Amino acid sequence: MLKKKALRIALPVMLLLLAVLTYQMATVKPQAVAAVTIQVNPTLTLTLDNENIVLEAEGENAEGEVVVADYPVEGKELKEALENLTMHLHDKGFLRPDSEVIITVHPIDGLDQQKLSSLSEFAQQIMSESLNRYNVQQPDSFVISHGLHQFLKELSLMPLDYVELLKANLTEEEIMEVINALGRKDASVGVLPYIEFNLEIESDDRELSVEFEQKRYGIYAEVEFEEEEEKEIELEGSAALEYLLPILEKLELDGTMSKKEIVDRVLTAFGWGWPYEEFELEVRFADGSYIDFEWESAKAYRENGITLHYKEFSLEIESDERELSVEFEQKDGSLYAEVEFEEEGKKDIELEGSAALAYLLPILEKLEIDASMPKKEIVDRVLTAFGWGWPYEEFELEVRFADGSYIDF
Repeated sequence: MLKKKALRIALPVMLLLLAVLTYQMATVKPQAVAAVTIQVNPTLTLTLDNENIVLEAEGENAEGEVVVADYPVEGKELKEALENLTMHLHDKGFLRPDSEVIITVHPIDGLDQQKLSSLSEFAQQIMSESLNRYNVQQPDSFVISHGLHQFLKELSLMPLDYVELLKANLTEEEIMEVINALGRKDASVGVLPYIEFNLEIESDDRELSVEFEQKRYGIYAEVEFEEEEEKEIELEGSAALEYLLPILEKLELDGTMSKKEIVDRVLTAFGWGWPYEEFELEVRFADGSYIDFEWESAKAYRENGITLHYKEFSLEIESDERELSVEFEQKDGSLYAEVEFEEEGKKDIELEGSAALAYLLPILEKLEIDASMPKKEIVDRVLTAFGWGWPYEEFELEVRFADGSYIDF
């Protein structure tokens, strides 16, 4: 009787305990072990459990928040989440052939360095395969510690802000030191219109290299000047900034100026009083505009036996599926060239400076046209010279010859 009574009491208790345990098992959330951050420029972070299931997706900037809201991926396996997000980013216009994609992986709890590295490689492989479908360059992927992640997050820094430091193979302590050091920036820099200013000028005897960039965590500046048989000058950090600030403050440039005017102003500002073989300038302004071009000296090409009758050569050919654009100019002893070719469904080709000249000069050397020819003959010769073998909707040509004659139709 006592046994039966005890059983009648114990059975409900056991059932109650079993129900409580079952409820707890059903309601306890899976443990987060790591996080993967992707920056395209929408930036978002996927928090993962030990089975690579996405527990949470968080937008790290305004664009990232929109992506996460439009396309929730919680509960999906990481592979499916990354594939679907890549497709969504492409459909929304965030992915282009020149887009830079950065992946960072950091631990939350429970993953050692080897597992984190495997997770980083896996995420990079999946993203690479997905990006390849849209002709987007392959992503870089890095493993960072929880401590470094928190340090960077507190400064509101995104992967693209510090990727150069990751690529430099610095230790995490060195990365923090660099960011802290660059964070001590001169207040006067804030009035400059230049976010980036990169300059290269070369001649046979001399070379000037200037790098300036306002980063979210500080200022980077470097100046190098080499002169044959003279001592080299190398400035970095505050010393480079002390040299550059007075020059950049007085240098008034904007993207609407002619290339000749830009070159003249820069040469004067930096005291370059010698002939040069190559001039390369890349400027990004605070208002989003930019300057980016190369001038090549004609002297070097003449010394190699290259002679051209064209002072200017501008060409546009268009069809429904293809477009070719060519710009060439000889001016004040320098050469400028730019070539763009777009074909539907294929990667665009863009050449500037020496790369464009290497492509154009052999074509222009052999292209024999003059202003006395019939337009039909000129068109045929140009189409043949540039290998255009398709129908076209528009053909526009403007040529100015060394003898003063010209073609424009």
